[in-house]
Amino acid sequence: MSHVLLVEDDRSLALGLEFNLRAEGYEVNVCPDAESATEFLASPAAGNLDLLVLDWMLPGQDGLAMLRL
Repeated sequence: MSHVLLVEDDRSLALGLEFNLRAEGYEVNVCPDAESATEFLASPAAGNLDLLVLDWMLPGQDGLAMLRL
């Protein structure tokens, strides 16, 4: 099963994307901001990550800045 990390601060949009990704057979983790996504990416659970879906306009730190880390 492919594993997706979804980083989206709009709860409604995140729920819809998560629902559709799961319906297509993906394992999905959702983070509401760059800080929690960065923490997730540093954890052992990120070792089997196949795809990152990243919102560019996040609270605190935008998605592009997160990619530069």
